[in-house]
Amino acid sequence: MKAPSRPAIVHGFFVLFAILLIAQAARVQVVEGKQWTARAKRQHFFAAAHSAPRGDILDASGNTLVESREMTKVAVALPEIRDTALVIRALHRARVDAGLVRTAIARRRRWVDLPGLYNASDVAGISQLNGIHLTPVLQRVYSNSSIQRIVGSLDARGNPLGGLELSLDTLLRGDSAKGRLARDRNGRALDSPDGWTEQPKAGSTIVLTINNALQDIAERELTIAVDSLHADGGDVVVMNPHTGEILALASNRVGRTTFSNTAVTEPFEPGSTLKPFVAAALLEKKRAKPTDVVNTHNGQLELDGRVINDMHKAASLSLADVIRYSSNIGMTVQCKLDGTPKTCPFAAHNGSVTFTGLPEGSRTFEVTAFSPNGNPSEPAASWSWVVDTVAPDTGFDAAVGPGEGALQTVTSETFKLASSEPTGATFECSLDDAAFTPCPSTVTVDGLAPGRHSFQARATDRAGNVDPTAVRRTWTIAIPDADGDGFNANIDCNDGNAAVHPGGNDVAGNGVDENCDGADTPGGGSGGGGASGGGSVQGAARAPEQVLVTLAFFASAKKTSTRFTTLQIKNVPFGATVNVTCKGKSCPSGLKRKGFTKKNAFGTVTLAKFIKKPLKVGNIITVVVSKRDAINAVKILTVRAAKKPLIRTKCLPPGARSPVAC
Repeated sequence: MKAPSRPAIVHGFFVLFAILLIAQAARVQVVEGKQWTARAKRQHFFAAAHSAPRGDILDASGNTLVESREMTKVAVALPEIRDTALVIRALHRARVDAGLVRTAIARRRRWVDLPGLYNASDVAGISQLNGIHLTPVLQRVYSNSSIQRIVGSLDARGNPLGGLELSLDTLLRGDSAKGRLARDRNGRALDSPDGWTEQPKAGSTIVLTINNALQDIAERELTIAVDSLHADGGDVVVMNPHTGEILALASNRVGRTTFSNTAVTEPFEPGSTLKPFVAAALLEKKRAKPTDVVNTHNGQLELDGRVINDMHKAASLSLADVIRYSSNIGMTVQCKLDGTPKTCPFAAHNGSVTFTGLPEGSRTFEVTAFSPNGNPSEPAASWSWVVDTVAPDTGFDAAVGPGEGALQTVTSETFKLASSEPTGATFECSLDDAAFTPCPSTVTVDGLAPGRHSFQARATDRAGNVDPTAVRRTWTIAIPDADGDGFNANIDCNDGNAAVHPGGNDVAGNGVDENCDGADTPGGGSGGGGASGGGSVQGAARAPEQVLVTLAFFASAKKTSTRFTTLQIKNVPFGATVNVTCKGKSCPSGLKRKGFTKKNAFGTVTLAKFIKKPLKVGNIITVVVSKRDAINAVKILTVRAAKKPLIRTKCLPPGARSPVAC
């Protein structure tokens, strides 16, 4: 047997190597393909959240005490810069300090976070430059430092530290947006094709009884009094005597900084200044007479773990003597709340007493009066009630009604409602975001039009607490396609004939508009136009391409206008034409009349240059993304008062003059 030659051995080795290489590639691509794909997604994509603006805090006159402002942080990636001089000039024009950029270039740094925060409109002009990265940041702004003693403050991460910011955090914080972002090889976030799956929802606006003008006066006069009297500190509380509303709340302590209101955190015995006001109110409302007598316990009384003392020791005093001798004990009577002794004002003897911050559940209040010789009234007067400040939770019976996101053809639905506090519960309902109206626990809605629908419900308990988060169910009623040709009734010009639909064969001269372009193709040929004289002019029938785009934005809405920080048209197909127009007062000049048009667009089209100024309420922006012989996309954005803009989607079939529902 002849031994193989050396070239044959080498060739055999290469053949074996190629077979092993192909086998390894097949294992990676076919067997382990899903595993490597998932690993790549974990490395290059991550879930992210975009914080929602916290709600504003207003005083009683509607003046802003605290607000959230959307600012922008600027960073520079030096390796991405093509023209350093151009970038530095652009930073100067945007009033951004470019000194750190020069220093970073000298030190050969790759990434620079520029200090400070900037308005989005000021830095919008540099957003398109290579190497410039803008990040939206929310900044909490207080009208003055003293107001923080009432409203509290936030830490560097936006978490509340105290005051109303903490106690009302669930109302103020809003709902953050969720999205999926890509990251580069250094771990920095990049825009992802998926974009944001949700838009952030701003927190609720809180209106206080505080009057900002009175608060400033109280702070200023308290500081003057403490300085002139060389006092250790002082407190001022300004109240409406008719309603009990607090109009101003100021505190001052010499030698130490505090962000708490000591007027409400430190205990005090009734002051001599306060007693005449209490007595005057009792006399004015005829709830006491100067001769009424109260037990003063021989000048010493222990209540709530504290001892109240009188300089003038007496077993009992009349209201007149309580004022004359400035009796601390005389301004109280013996009260019990749930069996525990409480300090009550003199008003409780012949009038009323108020407790705040009571826990949930059954409560019992008792009050005992004393005769001039100190004998208590028996039995003590009492009153029982139930404290309920917790709102109920509302739910749907899972066995009744459509599933969330269901697609169906029936035009009526029934919902069965439930409450976590069923005894005495009532309900309010809303169909398709209409105003809430009272409704029974079982509701049937019928005669619904094709399209997307939503039903919301919220419960109210016996105490009047309303569920702040209404339960919601959404579903879609399909638009009918009677002839089964794949085009629903909103797009098909004849939904009773399967041969007639957009993109169909239009037989010339037969008097039928088979392709829904608005007219029949004229007949051809000669000699009377028999069957052979007219023919199909479009060949085989095919469904037209449908253009699908996304109109993405970030915005902050107010009562009269909305400020946009981002407005983009995403997923524009290659070669499409984008046209953007605006209707209404104060529309951007570039969007009036024929508007802005970009031909041969692709990917993402930004509208940043048109949103440098806020858009007024009522402005309507219409975006049409079109391609020849396609079902084109129409996006209609409406600016609303104090709400995020509303976006509606429509379709424009080939040859149609007006958009229709998709």
